[in-house]
Amino acid sequence: MLEYIFKGEIGINYKREFIGELLGTFIMVLFGCGSVAVSVLFNTHQGLFQIAIVWGLGVSLAIYATRHLSCAHLNPAVTLAMGNQ
Repeated sequence: MLEYIFKGEIGINYKREFIGELLGTFIMVLFGCGSVAVSVLFNTHQGLFQIAIVWGLGVSLAIYATRHLSCAHLNPAVTLAMGNQ
């Protein structure tokens, strides 16, 4: 599948889905891992609830940001499996 991407033989719809997955996963990981890094760096860790809320906000933001590109399932493995059908 990846050789088709680099040769330019993949359709516009698949490119949109891949970009949507990349963007959504980036937003989710940025907010999630960023919340852990900030709480450890500034020693403000109050509990798991604090981290869970920010992860949840990151996932929600990623879904809302990419829902029109790739149906926002935010799992690149699913996108690759759908592309192989």
